[in-house]
Amino acid sequence: MPKKILKIKFNSIRGNITILVLIMALAIIVLTSSMVAYLYRDVGFTELDENKLKALNIAEAGISNMFLNIEKYNNDEIASLPNSPYTENIYTDSEIAGSFTINHESYSVGGNYQIFGYSVSSKGIDSSGESRTVKVNLLTLNIYDFIYSEQALSGAENIAGNTTIVGPFLVNGDLDVTVGTAQFLEGPLFVKENIVIGGSASIGEVDSPISLFLGGAMFNIDSDKIDPLNPAGNEYVYVNDLHSSAFNISIPEIDNTYIAFLENLGATVINGDLYIQNETMTVDGTIQVDHDGEDYLNFKNGTLEIGGNIVVHGNIYIGESIGVKYTISYVGKANLVATGDIYIRSQLIPDSFTNFPADDLLVLTAQQNVYIHLNGSLGGTGVENPNAAIMCIANLDTELENGVVLRGSTISNSLFTDQNAYIYYEPGISNYMPAGVPRFGNVLYTIDWQELIE
Repeated sequence: MPKKILKIKFNSIRGNITILVLIMALAIIVLTSSMVAYLYRDVGFTELDENKLKALNIAEAGISNMFLNIEKYNNDEIASLPNSPYTENIYTDSEIAGSFTINHESYSVGGNYQIFGYSVSSKGIDSSGESRTVKVNLLTLNIYDFIYSEQALSGAENIAGNTTIVGPFLVNGDLDVTVGTAQFLEGPLFVKENIVIGGSASIGEVDSPISLFLGGAMFNIDSDKIDPLNPAGNEYVYVNDLHSSAFNISIPEIDNTYIAFLENLGATVINGDLYIQNETMTVDGTIQVDHDGEDYLNFKNGTLEIGGNIVVHGNIYIGESIGVKYTISYVGKANLVATGDIYIRSQLIPDSFTNFPADDLLVLTAQQNVYIHLNGSLGGTGVENPNAAIMCIANLDTELENGVVLRGSTISNSLFTDQNAYIYYEPGISNYMPAGVPRFGNVLYTIDWQELIE
């Protein structure tokens, strides 16, 4: 009797084990089937992701293609940009791997000041039909598009009270205007680092806010941070377009290599200090003879005729610091270069503003400094009657004396203005620079990038 009971128990245990094995096998089959299904789905997603990534890469290739076209256009290598829209194929091993379609339009930043921007979208499609679209906004920057200072500017040292700067202004560092009533009007204003503003200084106007490109932040005199788009009521900041961006742009160096380059081009060379006075020119006391050809500087019928490149190994003195004041008017387009300093002491303007700066433009380029010392000279009542209408380029400093009105622009390592100085940027002047000025290639500066969800 005990043996039978044992046999029954054994058979029961064996049956339970069999059932357990079957259950485990069934669970494994179910899990394996699910895993296979997930694996197939992951493979599908991976292929889809790969195709979408290819489409994005193709769209980016389209942006690069348009960048290249913009560079060529701005460097006069092509006559015009491709018509919008345009499509090009992408090839891999001679087979079409996809295509991109570009839509683009240009616009102007800063109203009349012709800093050109481009809005570019690129739709990339890979060989599977997947597509993605990206869009960028960018600017083409040239140093001659601005009133420019390479160094940081301080109201205590550089920008005196009541200074007014009208037009695009670029400071490749900090801008500290906490003294006086300096004004920065019309814009756009580009500051690579921080802005500190206080006193009665102002950026923009209530009825004419400006575009601001700021690499750092804006602070008041107490080091409190200012939101340029929402300043406190006692802060004179009027900005309608803010870009929190930094960029690299530097003054071209006016070195001995540049001087040699001009001389190799056939520039007229003058050895000694040059004095340009009331209808006369002398070099270290000797009357300068007229020059023929494309590079010339001489008076004719009371007007200074200019052309080409003239290199002076020494200083240049224009006008006289004492005695009767007079106006030196010029016609033509020239780059007048000094290996030393340039002093402007008499009103210096084109014979007619009708042709300025397209046909009549004098560029003064100094390896050292440009001093615009015109207090008490003729002119200076405003943009229609400035003390000087020129372009200044200085390896070191540009300095404006008390009350001086400059129409044109200035590019320098540092800018110094005395009380009541005015600088009016001349719209389009960068497009009319004479051949031989220190060259500066255009910089493409991306404002923003975004993917457009289809």
